[in-house]
Amino acid sequence: MSVTLLLLWAMAFGIGAGVGYAAGGRLANLARHRLRLLVLPWVAFALQVADFKSEAVRQVLRDTLPVPTLTVIYALFFVWVLANLPGRSRALTVAGCLVLLGGAANAAAIAANGRMPGSYHAAVAAGVPEHLLADVDESPKHAWRDEHTKIAWLGDNIPFRPAKLAVSAGDIVLMAGVILVVAAGMRPHRPEQPAAATLRRAKAALRRNAATNADRNTTPPSSSDHHHELSPGHRTRPARSSD
Repeated sequence: MSVTLLLLWAMAFGIGAGVGYAAGGRLANLARHRLRLLVLPWVAFALQVADFKSEAVRQVLRDTLPVPTLTVIYALFFVWVLANLPGRSRALTVAGCLVLLGGAANAAAIAANGRMPGSYHAAVAAGVPEHLLADVDESPKHAWRDEHTKIAWLGDNIPFRPAKLAVSAGDIVLMAGVILVVAAGMRPHRPEQPAAATLRRAKAALRRNAATNADRNTTPPSSSDHHHELSPGHRTRPARSSD
């Protein structure tokens, strides 16, 4: 993973932290969110580093995996995000969906082309150093788009000068998701108000009573009820005949 890409995600985290503080949150509140399957992002990160640093590992992965390594990395990331969505607040759920959407856009471009396609002109406009521009042809992760590129509009076509990087539409959606995850995760935990809790319990009790009454109304009378209706105390006396 390049330093400029790390800078990009650090910027997203910083913006999210700023929004979170402005909304009254604290970074310490992020620690209260328990995450599941933490091994998955670590495996994805290890694959990313190995694929980028080692030619031998890269070749083994290419010969073994039926899809590009980056697609597998995104798949591991998707599973991890999906495993952590249940039980979250509405804001965190929306943020997680944005992360998934952005990642899916990038994964689609990579799966269709083998590498992430990008615009040379966008990279130059973003201020990417010349030696990095020259290295793209040999990169295991990136390639310049041409007339044979599939779904080229999902590639790195947007200049982002603060990070000196060309980014994709998926990257922007991912950044928005990360910003929202951090900001929403920093919000303080607010326990349910007593009045709201009492109202919720009262509504639940009313629903249970309504269900019980409905069951009683639909249950046929038992034999004991029939004998009770015909008991001596409830018999109707015959009318006397007049002489």
